[in-house]
Amino acid sequence: TMLQPYRRPLIVAMHLLMAGFANWCAFWLRFDGVVPEWAFALQLQTLPILLALRAGFLIYFQSYESVWRYTSICDLRNLALATLSSTVAFYVIVRWGLGSANYPRSVYIIDAILMTLLVGGARLAPRLQRELLCSQGNRRVLVYGAGDAGEAIVRSLRSNPFEGYHPIGFLDDDSAKIG
Repeated sequence: TMLQPYRRPLIVAMHLLMAGFANWCAFWLRFDGVVPEWAFALQLQTLPILLALRAGFLIYFQSYESVWRYTSICDLRNLALATLSSTVAFYVIVRWGLGSANYPRSVYIIDAILMTLLVGGARLAPRLQRELLCSQGNRRVLVYGAGDAGEAIVRSLRSNPFEGYHPIGFLDDDSAKIG
């Protein structure tokens, strides 16, 4: 498509917007919707540092390499590790680099949770949508073989909603695989 050359910069920009929004929400939640001027000024002062760290660690943990419709547990683990690492680095920089002991500690935690939920949710949304569309297939099928190959067939059927197949179960001659 026309946007393909700009895919990665657009994803980075979207993640940075989510990171800024998560940080704003963290302050808003911490102060029950009324952020004092000193806290707002501190947030604005430190936000560029936070965004740079978020982008750097997301790149380091290869969060921009995967295709969103195939997001896996491994991708979400990398997202969580990137968020945790950037939060720890941000804490160290703000607390000891800038010497700002009045940055609310709860904001670090709330921000990290919101960041993981926002970016993880954005990554899972296309996959969830496709898998929900797949479950509405016309032809119900049983897959023979409940091992790795059978699981791969079910994953393939669910990832292509246009085929119209809806796997409903497995058949296998191995009684250890019942259930």
